[in-house]
Amino acid sequence: MNILTKLTVFLLMCSVTAKYNCKMDGCQNGGNCTYFGNCECTHGFVGYDCGVQMALRSFGPSCSIKCMNGGTCYNTNMCYCTESFHGNRCQYQKENVQCGLEGIQITIMTSTKFQGEITTKPNSTGCQFRSFLTSNSTSLRSFRLITPLSLQTTNPCHRAINRTVTPDKVTYSIDVAVSEKEGVYNPLRDRIVNFKCVYPRRIGEGTTQDNTQSYTPVELLYLNTRLQPLTQGVQEGDVFFIDFTPTTESGNIFEPESYCNYQRKHTNKVKGSNGLQVMSMEAFSVHNGKVTTFKMIEKGCILPTAESRVKSMNVVEGKRPNGDRIFKTRIEMTAFSLYGNSYLHFNYDLKFCPEACPEIRCVKRQRVQPTQHHQQNFHFGGPGLNIVI
Repeated sequence: MNILTKLTVFLLMCSVTAKYNCKMDGCQNGGNCTYFGNCECTHGFVGYDCGVQMALRSFGPSCSIKCMNGGTCYNTNMCYCTESFHGNRCQYQKENVQCGLEGIQITIMTSTKFQGEITTKPNSTGCQFRSFLTSNSTSLRSFRLITPLSLQTTNPCHRAINRTVTPDKVTYSIDVAVSEKEGVYNPLRDRIVNFKCVYPRRIGEGTTQDNTQSYTPVELLYLNTRLQPLTQGVQEGDVFFIDFTPTTESGNIFEPESYCNYQRKHTNKVKGSNGLQVMSMEAFSVHNGKVTTFKMIEKGCILPTAESRVKSMNVVEGKRPNGDRIFKTRIEMTAFSLYGNSYLHFNYDLKFCPEACPEIRCVKRQRVQPTQHHQQNFHFGGPGLNIVI
């Protein structure tokens, strides 16, 4: 008799607020960083980074300051802000853009423990964020980029600027990747933020719009053995496919050197990433506060211990609606259960390329056993596809 379970895919969906990830930013006051990048606080502390002591919180008349944007009053006259805001009253956004008539200034604030990368996409030598400590806070670091609006090659950031013209306005936008490793995307850890400035087509001040709109650069599609979208559940042991396809918004999320080499060989400018590789992938389930993981792909290769579950991984050429070629990765899998009737999720690292990514030669690797991570609180960031096994 088949074990009944559910197969779900975990994807970090679009968000309009800053995403705090303790794997890059850390936790305060002895907090533990969970598998999902959330802080698990020690007794007596709360907050997204465990930054405020419960006993010091102030309520009602005992608080003499008005905290904005969901901030928490403590010590009677201080505010502990949510992950997306800062300031003595939480009045400022941590991710913001200032639109000038001749240039754009982008600021992203992180904790001083931040260990990731903040880059435009595509990234270019000379178009770099400048890092400095925030003057009014000892726990925040600012990353700032100032660039002219010029699309001329003399502007180091010209490849990162997207310009759209309509009869009544001109829009300039820049995509910024906040990631642990440049050129690699992980849905649990990384995010891509679109900063936008909209100008009326007449002399006057520019306006800011949708300055922190985030998105995912990949689309996942689940297929049956006829390569048609799955519309019903699958049984344990059944074969199905997962297609990883770069979206039109994927930008150029790859190393600047590979982009430059590609540009020297092609006369047409590349817009968007047309290929991707699955560099690592693991399945995980959560049961009674514990996370059980099973590594399937590492360094672009299927692990020997996963060969009974991951049958193949191939590059499949396709086309976008506008006719552009794309190179998606298709993984053939056998449906399985990792922990009884718990949900099964996938976590992965993706590398994006201007065209088809270079082939990786795989060798046999040491077997990897499932591991467990203790976690009391967990949160799933968006809807996925439920497949009943």
